Amino acid sequence: MARNYTFDVQEFVNVVTKTPWRNNVELGKRFNISRERARQMRIQKDLPTVEEAKEQWAMDNFDYFIYGASKGKFIHNQKWMEQFPVGERTMENMFLKNPQYKEAYDKAVADREYSLRFPTEKRCLTCKEVLPIETFYKSASDRTRDGYGRKCIPCNISEVKRYYEIRKTTEKVVPEYKYCSAVPELGLLPKSEFRKMTTANTGLQPQCTPYQDFFVSFRKKYELDTARSLARQATLAYYANFSNDTLSM
Repeated sequence: MARNYTFDVQEFVNVVTKTPWRNNVELGKRFNISRERARQMRIQKDLPTVEEAKEQWAMDNFDYFIYGASKGKFIHNQKWMEQFPVGERTMENMFLKNPQYKEAYDKAVADREYSLRFPTEKRCLTCKEVLPIETFYKSASDRTRDGYGRKCIPCNISEVKRYYEIRKTTEKVVPEYKYCSAVPELGLLPKSEFRKMTTANTGLQPQCTPYQDFFVSFRKKYELDTARSLARQATLAYYANFSNDTLSM
């Protein structure tokens, strides 16, 4: 006696055949049956299990994951994986059963890492051109993985040249009084207490002349931080011998 079903069996088969990775909970809701009944129907109609279907999809579309690895998008990246009907766990299971896929994926990841550390070309942050790596300065200060700067040499030269042209052509407004950047607690000092500096916006050097002279003297004998500290103390003592009236004359 043929069994009577309360749902369209052929439609069930068609849906699973078209999207076999669809889980049994979703199928149960669509056909108003239990998750267990959906699982039994898969077996009865010789349809793949959810995990089998996902693993097969991963193998059939493996190029997506190789491409992703080459762009820094890996299987543990949840946001990247959301576009696929499989997740990291499925990929790991597939790798265990098919070592050749694991080997190919690991190679793609390693090639990506190598290309970042030893690139043959790079995109300039300023001109946006992809240029040979030789057209970039080696730079530890940029802290890039490849050890090269983010801007190409021509752009670097152009920016530095433009910067100095602006500084040279800008009219300087020399203030009558100025703080010494090394000893600001001295308060405002007259401009006569500073050496001239054409590239500075104020036309004056940031530190007052006595501090600079003391620092140069102490630096011959002491480490940098010690020389700075001693120069500060000497500068404070130097100006303590003068009144504000004397400085402003």
